[in-house]
Amino acid sequence: MLDGLERIPGRYLSDVRPLLPDTAPLFCDVRGQALKPETVRDRLVRLLDLEGRPDSDRFTPHDLRRACATHHYEQDMDLVTVQQLLGHTHIAATMA
Repeated sequence: MLDGLERIPGRYLSDVRPLLPDTAPLFCDVRGQALKPETVRDRLVRLLDLEGRPDSDRFTPHDLRRACATHHYEQDMDLVTVQQLLGHTHIAATMA
């Protein structure tokens, strides 16, 4: 995955988010609206293209979500807590 990826949220919160309107969404566009999933996906594809990543080394926002959930579970987070973190209604969806 991208080197230094873990530093991006902190930098966003300290350097970028204060410049945006005071709105409810954590990650928003320049108008203060929540970023759409396709916008995040398209931006990630563009960054991977700019890096010249081969198809075998590509990932999606959903891959990052799953990796985060797996990491939490491997660090002994309770499966029900992971379920709630992901917003799944059924535990079976979390276990899949």
